[in-house]
Amino acid sequence: GEVQVDFGEADFRVRGVVTRGKYLTVTFPHSNVGLTQVFWGETAECVCQGLRNVFEFVGGVPRRAVFDNATEVGGRVGGEVRTSELFRRFAAHYGLDYTFTNPYSGNEKGSVENAVGFLRRNLMVPPMRAESYGQLSRLLLERCDGLARDSYCPRLPDVPVAEVFDEERAALMPLPSTAFDPVRWESRTADKYGLVDIDSNRYLAGPDSARSRVLAAIRWDTVTLASPAAGELLA
Repeated sequence: GEVQVDFGEADFRVRGVVTRGKYLTVTFPHSNVGLTQVFWGETAECVCQGLRNVFEFVGGVPRRAVFDNATEVGGRVGGEVRTSELFRRFAAHYGLDYTFTNPYSGNEKGSVENAVGFLRRNLMVPPMRAESYGQLSRLLLERCDGLARDSYCPRLPDVPVAEVFDEERAALMPLPSTAFDPVRWESRTADKYGLVDIDSNRYLAGPDSARSRVLAAIRWDTVTLASPAAGELLA
């Protein structure tokens, strides 16, 4: 019922164009199952959405997650662990306990490091083709599940990985009745052209919003701009 989490990089062909993507890999070391999801980057929104997708796919919530310091949900700074507000809300919603690895302690996340390379070699070479990153993620979950059904557990050579994973699922916590929405809210002032700056990108709220406050809802794949007072959708 424990998982390890880390990112890898690979090329994917999306709408005919080869793009470098980040794939969030979640492993269950007890059964040696690895599941992965593809995103544009390694933001906290990507991590929370990816974990939510994996939890819903397996039908439960791990009791504990071990993260590498590189993920943007947080990390260990000296002896202190700092996490993003979005991830703290995510963990509270799902009742997820979590830790971050110590620098140079590969044994704390050896399972996920092996899986990052294994899944790249077996599923992502040559580059997978899809019409969207969402479609890539759905295909990857199906193919990861297929790999588990065709593999045998390293600790129990005669037992299929999928069979051990069925036992592991019994140790997971139940999913909450409501899914978590991995959204970050930011308030910005538009410039004289109605443009707002968010994470070094510029978005057009419209000329009617020039020099006005704009409320931005930031998810892994969308930015929605609205009027703070009326809640009116701007862009």
